[in-house]
Order: sequence, then structure tokens, then C-alpha cells
Amino acid sequence: MLHWNKNPNRHVATDLNTLSDPPNGGVFKLVLLGVLLPGWIMYHASEAWLNESAIWYGQSTDVTLSGPAARAMAIVYGGVALFCHFRWFWGLQGYYRTWEIGTIVALLGFVGGLITALVLAFY
Repeated sequence: MLHWNKNPNRHVATDLNTLSDPPNGGVFKLVLLGVLLPGWIMYHASEAWLNESAIWYGQSTDVTLSGPAARAMAIVYGGVALFCHFRWFWGLQGYYRTWEIGTIVALLGFVGGLITALVLAFY
């Protein structure tokens, strides 16, 4: 990709800052990103939890986890699902306090599950 016309003032911090702003969109985005996508991700999270088998998606290869590491990865999947749900369902409905607290709890679950899965899978 050509980067000669890339904005020099745009950084990763700028992109991450937009995640702290309330989301914008309509009913389509609310249903697709706030209900259907989190439901699909949560289905895979519950499947990974119950079967104790999960996939750690990587750039060049994927790792299949089993046992407690798979359950920790299921928590990671659940954190992603809750992040999407709180951001695009509650955020688009205007419940900003619920959106903020839910997003923080989802990200804490994501980070905690990711660290636990990393430790259980590779150490």
C-alpha cells in the first residue's frame, strides 16, 4: 500500500482515542454490531468453554488450545463479545454510563483472560 499521501498527524493513539468516543450509527449498526456479532462470538466462546477446545488465532498459523488454556481463551472471546455489545448496543442507545462501565469490564476480562491463556498455553 502506498503511504506517500498518509496523514503525518495520524497516529495509533489517534485511532485508539476514537474508541473512547461514543459510537455513531443507526439501527443497522445497532443490530449487526450490537446484537448479531456479539451473539456469534459468544456462541463460539461458550462452545470453547464447554468443549475445552479453542483456537488462538495468529498471523501465520493458528494454535489449538485444550483444557484450562482453552477456557481462558473462551473468556477472551467473551470479552470481545461484551466489548462489541456494550459499545454498539448500549452506546448507540444513549446509555453512556452503562456503555463506559461495560466496556471497561469487558476489556479487563479480555486482558485477564489473554494473560491467563498465554501463561497456561506456553509456560
